[in-house]
Amino acid sequence: MSEEPSRTVEDALAERLARLGWYASVSALVVLSAIVLGNVLVRLFTVAVNLLLLLAINQGPIVATILGGISTASTYYGWSRIVRRREHLNAREEAKGQAMDQAGNVLQRLAGFGCSSRLSLGVLGAGLLCCLFTYVPSPLHLFGINGPALLQSPTTTTSTTIGTTSATPTPAPQPTSAPRPQPTNIPHLQPTSTPQPAPTLTPVPGKLSLQSPATVKLGNYCGNSFSAASFAFENTGEAPLYWTVAVPGPFQLQSSSSGVLNPGSTQTETFMGTKANDAINIAWGAAATNQNEHVTVTVSCNVLPGNLYVKTPTVNLTTNLGAFCGTNFTGAEFSFTNNGGTTIYWAVQMPRGYSLEAGYPVTGTSQPFQGDTQNEYFQGIANYSTITITWGLSPGNEPYRGTVAITCQNIT
Repeated sequence: MSEEPSRTVEDALAERLARLGWYASVSALVVLSAIVLGNVLVRLFTVAVNLLLLLAINQGPIVATILGGISTASTYYGWSRIVRRREHLNAREEAKGQAMDQAGNVLQRLAGFGCSSRLSLGVLGAGLLCCLFTYVPSPLHLFGINGPALLQSPTTTTSTTIGTTSATPTPAPQPTSAPRPQPTNIPHLQPTSTPQPAPTLTPVPGKLSLQSPATVKLGNYCGNSFSAASFAFENTGEAPLYWTVAVPGPFQLQSSSSGVLNPGSTQTETFMGTKANDAINIAWGAAATNQNEHVTVTVSCNVLPGNLYVKTPTVNLTTNLGAFCGTNFTGAEFSFTNNGGTTIYWAVQMPRGYSLEAGYPVTGTSQPFQGDTQNEYFQGIANYSTITITWGLSPGNEPYRGTVAITCQNIT
């Protein structure tokens, strides 16, 4: 009997909370409907925005979420009583105790079977979604409008895009303000700048450069003559230059030896002479008396190796000395030279019955380009024979041969 008043108080509290949850759910549904309807009117039908519509669209999501939270809390209070089993009632009696009005309130009857709790949770979730779509930035910003800008500036056009649809509110008329006198601007004197003289551009001085190739190749062989070879140079600077060409002894110029070369111009020089490995010097400068710069043209040729050349390949003792075969003779002569480009080393080999006269060497060297001629005198008993001269390009290495044929006439 002592527990009965307590149960009655709890039942009365649960009934009031159930009513509060029902009212909160219905109110939240009304607010959500107003939010959706307001966004549709503004975004799809371009309805002019007023203060009431602005509050419904921008502030409605918060109100709907609060009402959904109240509805959910009130509904789940009644269910917590069953979980704690504070009353020994079965599910049918609990549903009967939560009914607020047995005369026809359908939603209150559904609360006993769990429908009211699902309704409150749905309202709360819908309110949270509306908040998400209204207050977060793009791309989830689907609800809500810039209300203050619409209400304060009649010339501002708000364009909110959903798919390809834009809404432009109608500007509200603004009161005409009286014109205000504007202050007169007093001109300020600006300091006069002193003009600066333009800088004087100094031209780049002349520069002599050889055109490719910078080496003149005369080919075979050094020591031979050639009729014409040429080289060229140009002025790659921006001022005229003076030049002078000097050639060494083996060469002779066939063109001008000096002159003036303007910027961008080219000078070709031709020369001739004897082929040699040498160099041609070109002096140049900014004045005829100031040619302190120098450029060198290299001249090259192929050197012919040393070569033994026998000037008297045959000696007839009878014709030259009147010596017949089998007789003694003296003063017979043969000679040879080096007509190659390098020094040669030689040795004379006399046949049996012949010998070199006193003072004439058996071995020696010969300078290139017929720089000297070696004359050898010999003696002996006249007969047909051959004198051999071995030679080479280094001492002790004489693999090459030259010969002198000895002839005479028999006594008849």
